[in-house]
Amino acid sequence: YPMKEKSARHKLVRYLATREGYQPTSDIGEALAGKTQQLVRKEIAKVNKNFRKFIRVRDDLIEGRPGSGYRLNPKFEIKIS
Repeated sequence: YPMKEKSARHKLVRYLATREGYQPTSDIGEALAGKTQQLVRKEIAKVNKNFRKFIRVRDDLIEGRPGSGYRLNPKFEIKIS
């Protein structure tokens, strides 16, 4: 679905796509120009909501695990060009 390249959501997906495994929320926040953990969680929820709406799938693009952080769902392939 459409995302502006300079948006926090685009940066979030790009960050997760270039990292393996779960990433701590604090690290994601630092990578997004010092965003708070609460803002990171809100952005992830928005990405997942829009992903389900526009791509019409039931799975979330970004998965979370308490104590581990977030990662891209391995069911999907994201290509960064």
